[in-house]
Amino acid sequence: MQIITAIVGLGLLMWVEPANAQRTQTQIPFRLTVGVHDHETVSPDRVDKILEEASKVLKKCNVVLTRKGPVGKFTAPNTAPHQEGLIKDRRDRDAVHKVNFDFKVVETPFFFCRGIENEAVMGCAFDPPPPPAEQRPQHQSMIVGNTSDLKLTAKIWAHEFGHRRGLAHRNEKNALMACKVERDNDEISQHECDCIRKGPQFCTDPVEPARPCGEDLR
Repeated sequence: MQIITAIVGLGLLMWVEPANAQRTQTQIPFRLTVGVHDHETVSPDRVDKILEEASKVLKKCNVVLTRKGPVGKFTAPNTAPHQEGLIKDRRDRDAVHKVNFDFKVVETPFFFCRGIENEAVMGCAFDPPPPPAEQRPQHQSMIVGNTSDLKLTAKIWAHEFGHRRGLAHRNEKNALMACKVERDNDEISQHECDCIRKGPQFCTDPVEPARPCGEDLR
């Protein structure tokens, strides 16, 4: 079964909090909250290792991801584990996205992110443009899995963080932002680093595909 990562085309407010670092510093740290679905078990040590490994992926951009506060637990409507996966439709996805953590770790794979059904998904993020008024109670959101493969898990988390900073998918095999994320996806362009470091306003590169990965943009 093909594992893909996808970005949800709904605008939400940013929640990432850059740590108190001066702008003149070369390295930019981001502190993020992490919550785990109440049917999953992921230790704080495991979360820290994932973020440490993800930071190695983002080293080229001089960006470091660290945990803010304890690892929390959460529940969401309609998300009791079931045979076909924790998130099976838009309602399930939105219920998890509304939970007040940056990274939400859930049972994986799940089977809905952005109009793609019945495909195994390991990550899902919301787009950063200004949201409609009815969506403003929501915030930055990254739904991610925790596989047994630390390196792959870190790539997925780094990929979704890239989406939260405004990056689109890039159809190059070894790119971190490729449609299908694998263990060896390390390539990050300078433009992508600028986006990750400075935010969505720097992510308007016209060469990015308008409809990547077969996603439903409706």
